[in-house]
Amino acid sequence: MLTLLGIHASQTAGARLLGFAVPIIFVALEGGAGAAFPLATFNAAVQGVKFIASPFLGGIADAAPLGALGAIAVAGHAAGAASCLLLLLHLREDGADSAASIPAHQLVSIVLLASAADLSKELTSISLEMRVAPALAHASGLPELNSRVKRVELTAKLVVPLAFGWYAARVESSRALVVSVSAALLCGAVSVAWLWRQLPLRDLSARDRAVKEKEASRPKAGAPGMRRVVTTALPVLGMCLAYSMLFCSVLSDHDPVATAYLAGRGVSTAALGVARSAGALGGILGTWIWPRLQARLGTLPGAAASLWLFVVCLAPVPAGLLGSPTLMLVLVVMSRPFLWAFDLAMVSVIQEQVPASWRGKAAGLQAVACQLFELAISALAMAFSGHDRFRSLAGISVGVLAVSACTFTASALRQQRKTAAAGSIPVAEYGKA
Repeated sequence: MLTLLGIHASQTAGARLLGFAVPIIFVALEGGAGAAFPLATFNAAVQGVKFIASPFLGGIADAAPLGALGAIAVAGHAAGAASCLLLLLHLREDGADSAASIPAHQLVSIVLLASAADLSKELTSISLEMRVAPALAHASGLPELNSRVKRVELTAKLVVPLAFGWYAARVESSRALVVSVSAALLCGAVSVAWLWRQLPLRDLSARDRAVKEKEASRPKAGAPGMRRVVTTALPVLGMCLAYSMLFCSVLSDHDPVATAYLAGRGVSTAALGVARSAGALGGILGTWIWPRLQARLGTLPGAAASLWLFVVCLAPVPAGLLGSPTLMLVLVVMSRPFLWAFDLAMVSVIQEQVPASWRGKAAGLQAVACQLFELAISALAMAFSGHDRFRSLAGISVGVLAVSACTFTASALRQQRKTAAAGSIPVAEYGKA
């Protein structure tokens, strides 16, 4: 179990470090406010590649050997380091270079490498949550394991931005900063490779295979049963769609466009790092809040309450941007506990409502929807590039979040009305086969 937590921590730290470093590199390349459009273009290209590749993640997560999934996780760290090093080639200390001067073939390579790093993180997360964790834990222990995994991930998100912000504020050379990030990502690749080898891969594969064979041996349902499956599955799909809509937002402590906007308005790198770490600390608080919400309200009402509280916290951001940008950071940090409580609830929904042979595909389908909404907000960021238009992006984000909360609430209410039909979907098998 400690090995599983260590892999999650390494993967999260690498993704967080890369996500924090890339906007800073673009700001150094373009000089503050000029970074908005090239960064939005770069981000949209990365999201486009991820959207094309994401439909294959679920099938790979369900079918690939666990050893191969470990190799993909290691390759993701290496790809992130390579993308930073390629950007380093065009970073001058005198600021004379810019993203526009990067040759097209190298820019395509950077986009593909950054996309590969993100896709590797997504695939590894799906595999660990939907295959490794259920095989390691019994039914009664899986919710607690989910909470521990989230706490470890959020601890990494707490430490990495704080350390990076502190280090970046004291390093005068942008080139030295990029080299340090690349070296850290390569060290992460080595740690993931070592930790993955410590997993009992043979035993985990045997348990996973036994559960899938048991589900495959069940009698096939007739037409009435299939209608009940569809009736029950639609609310779950609606809840997954609502979760995916949360990605159509720039109101995040790790969104590259928001990071560039705040940096351009004079918010220091150290302050951004502190805000990200505070958001992660709030997320850890969310993993403590969620079990109590679930016990008091139930899974679906508790998840809906978490989502609505998240939206309420962010609603004042567009108006607040008329003043100090610091208010946006404060509200984003305040919203994190409720966001992560909702995230933890959605992991349990997929684990409990989707059979083992389809969990990866379900999570992959949700990831595709997430990429679609990320691509949409990236395209909007290109259309509304510039610091004077970021407030419009913030308003659009709040509107989408409100629609997400309404969608989830409607789906949850429908699911509660169909409690009797829920038995038509095979419930996930946990524990040792």
